[in-house]
Amino acid sequence: MQTCTTSVVAVALCATVTMGDIIHITADPTGSPESPNSYGGFEGTLGYDAIGGGLARLVLTLTNTSIHDGWLTALAFDDAEGTGGWSLNVSESTSLGASWTDLAGPINTQPFGTRDHGAASNGDWEGGGNPHLGLAAGDSATWIFDGWGDATVSALDFLTPNGGRNLVIRFRGFGNGASDKLPATPVVPGAGGLAALAGVGLAGRRRRR
Repeated sequence: MQTCTTSVVAVALCATVTMGDIIHITADPTGSPESPNSYGGFEGTLGYDAIGGGLARLVLTLTNTSIHDGWLTALAFDDAEGTGGWSLNVSESTSLGASWTDLAGPINTQPFGTRDHGAASNGDWEGGGNPHLGLAAGDSATWIFDGWGDATVSALDFLTPNGGRNLVIRFRGFGNGASDKLPATPVVPGAGGLAALAGVGLAGRRRRR
């Protein structure tokens, strides 16, 4: 099983497949139902690749940046337009515990509505059970989803449905007893190396016909 380091640049290079389109993402704290007291956090990359024959692959690499030792326990998303049929490829995903499984919709991700696809560390979005089966604060992992889609689709298209809050991440097991749910948002270029790296990913994004 591949082990990823926690730096943002290393996370960007951690996926074991070559993606046709990669963007950098981070948690949107303004989208938290607990905002402004959000304890969860993440950063990483989202990649999409049309691999031929109508098949496609979605690769999500995240570092859990939560405070109070929270655990990332689930994630969920709806189809981007022109794609579908997504399911977690457990055997090719990396640094996930053995308890991670695919989730099929409708997945109740309130207050963000429902989603059609996802994965969870205990087989359920809301969860009972041990949150420590998820991804610990400071650790990184890669989730690989296989589905269908074509080359007109971009990675950014997976963030735009549901009012720009399509990909949502669930956290549990904070040391202060809290839980959290946060949507992903694209990294906005700014000063420093991360902005330059993010710009490379955004510049490579295909446009829809």
